[in-house]
Order: sequence, then C-alpha cells, then structure tokens
Amino acid sequence: MYFQSLQALRGIFALVIFFHHISYIKGDGAIFAAGGDMGVAFFFILSGFVMSQGYFKKETNSGNNESIIKFIIKRLSKIYPLHVLCLVGAIILKSSISIHDICNLLLLQSWIPAKEWYFSGNAVGWCLSDFLFFYAIFPFICSIIKSWRTKFITIYFAVCIIYACFIIPIIPPHLQDGIIYISPLTRLLDFIFGILLWKLLQPYIYTYISQAKCHFLMIVTLTALIITTLIWYACPSPYNLSILWWPSIGLLLLYAVSVNHKLLTLTPLVKFGDVSFSFYLIHVLNIQYFDIILTKLNIVLVPLVRIFTILVLTVALSFFIHYLFVIPVERFIRSKISRVGS
Repeated sequence: MYFQSLQALRGIFALVIFFHHISYIKGDGAIFAAGGDMGVAFFFILSGFVMSQGYFKKETNSGNNESIIKFIIKRLSKIYPLHVLCLVGAIILKSSISIHDICNLLLLQSWIPAKEWYFSGNAVGWCLSDFLFFYAIFPFICSIIKSWRTKFITIYFAVCIIYACFIIPIIPPHLQDGIIYISPLTRLLDFIFGILLWKLLQPYIYTYISQAKCHFLMIVTLTALIITTLIWYACPSPYNLSILWWPSIGLLLLYAVSVNHKLLTLTPLVKFGDVSFSFYLIHVLNIQYFDIILTKLNIVLVPLVRIFTILVLTVALSFFIHYLFVIPVERFIRSKISRVGS
C-alpha cells in the first residue's frame, strides 16, 4: 500500500538527518544534533511498518511462497547499486582503498563496533548493513509473531527493558556508538517496533478521523516530538538512545495513516519523499565534495548561502540519480529475477 503521507515524512526526516550532518560553519558542531538519532530511528521503524503492510497483505491475498533469497534480492535491488556508486565516490574522494572498503562493499561494516569500520567508505552506508540483516530475518520474525504473538510481545518488551536498564550501563564508552547506535542486533529493536506498530495501527489505516480529532492528534504528536527532542538534549549519552523516540514516532505514524492530509500530500513533498533514499545516501559525500571544491577554488561563502547551495544541489542530484540510475537498475535486476523464477 502506497501512503503519500509516509513518503512525505521520508523526505522530511531525510532533511532532519541532513541538518544533523551539516554544520553552520565548516568544522563546527551540527546544526541539529538530535536529527541523527531521530531520523535513523524513524527510518528503521518505518521500514518495519511498511514492509509488514506489503508482506502480510501479500500473504493474505495469495499466499507468500517467495523464497527468502528472492525476497532479499528484490529489496536490495533498489538500495545496493546506489550504495556501490557512493562507495566508489568515497574511494575517489580519499584516493585510496582499504580492507574497510571491502567490508563496506559486502555490507558487513555495522557488525564491527569501531568507527574506522562502520563509518568507512560512504559513512551513512552503515544503515544498509543493518537493513540487509533485517531483510534476511524479516520473514522469520513475521512467522514467529503470527504463531506466538502474545509471548513474542512479552519477550520483546522484556528484552527492551533489560537492554535499556542493565546492558547499556555496562557498555564501555568507546563501544557505545558502535553497539547502541550502529549494531544490527540493537537496531533490530527499532525494526521490530515498526512491525508491532503496524499490527497495532492496522485497524486505523485509512479510517480518516474528524477534523477536531485530527487537530488534537497533530498537536499531541508535535508536542511529543518537541518534548522528546528536549529530553534528548538534556539526557546524557548513552541514554539518549532510539527507544526514547518510539512514542513520538508511533504517534506520528498514527497521524500519517489515519488523517486525510493536505500538507503531507503536497506533490513536491511526496516527490521528494520518493527520492529521499538517494538524498540520504549521497548527502554526506555532496557536503564533502562541495567543501573541497570551495577550498581549492579559495571561495568563502556566507554560512547560510553554503548550506542552501549544498541542499539545493543535493536535492537536484537526488532526482537525477533516482530517475536515471536507481529506477532503471532496479527494473533491470527485478526483470532478471522474474525470468529466473518463470
């Protein structure tokens, strides 16, 4: 099922991550430091949510006999070619290649809790390593939830509590980012939350609520996001973890699928949401290349002009890459898969 509102939110949160990675003045701190945790949590949760919609609907309508390998290849056909392209761009940028880049190419980097590994190549590509793991075990998770729903939910939230209260405090500081923020095993909690959230919100999908309730839900959702952001800034690391964002993101998804939107169905916003993955994957490289060019040309831009220029160029390049590279390559790969299966 295609939700225009969810596509719009993809675009919005891709921008949130962009402002996490770009600084007002080159070398200073991020403009929006909380954007990284907020944005990544949103995309992992959304992935579980959207994949559940497609998977369970297909299973209900026609039975799901698709092999796990075929399922994974289909999912990777959209993200992996661009990942390779960005990795090449990162290698060109640093003018060298290392064993870390090979690990990055194989999407294994997020399993190693050291920055020189999980941030190797195109640094933001680490999330694809997590997604590959999620794709591989997604059918098993769905099967377990279907057979052992109550027990699974009980065990899941028990694991979340144990992780937050007892495991995080004993993780060495130098491993905190690699385990809490990066590791596929811990980020799996976000992904499963998205699956369970879809199961919970399924009765409310497309049951558009009244205008009064819509306004109330919007106010509650925005308030929750603002409060969570303030807590994030006040909460010492490593406790400003992704679980912190679950309630507000859950409210946001409820709002997105149960309200007849005007803002979240605006064509420009939805179109940008369609290319948000390309935007996400290229934005850090774009920032790096742009700043290098400015330095070599000895050009100094006013901070706001620099930020605006990089943003516009990245958006434009995202549309170019999405429609002239990502979609054609994805169609080619999927056509080959269909031929093999027929």
